Amino acid sequence: LCPHCSDKENRCVCCGKPPESQDVQPSIQKQFSRAVTGNLGVNPRYCCKHKESHQRVKLVAARTVYCEGCSQAVTSTYKEMTFCAACSDDQAKCMLCGFAAPEAGSY
Repeated sequence: LCPHCSDKENRCVCCGKPPESQDVQPSIQKQFSRAVTGNLGVNPRYCCKHKESHQRVKLVAARTVYCEGCSQAVTSTYKEMTFCAACSDDQAKCMLCGFAAPEAGSY
């Protein structure tokens, strides 16, 4: 399985088995999968306060922040950052502030 399909189907990247058939915890498997893919193909979600690009405050220089969902390091120019794109989408929460974001994002 590719890392994205592994994450989506909740199966091991290496063997394709479900997590209960392995010694590896699902959260570790999800972190590995996201680290490999870099959240490719996943659009972040934004709440009504951050839906438009001009509503998202940006910094001059990029910085490293850590996702509150999976602890993955994310490089961002956003002043406020709570989740990586994949956790934002998985939890239907705004990537920036963590509030509800029921609609899938798009670029």
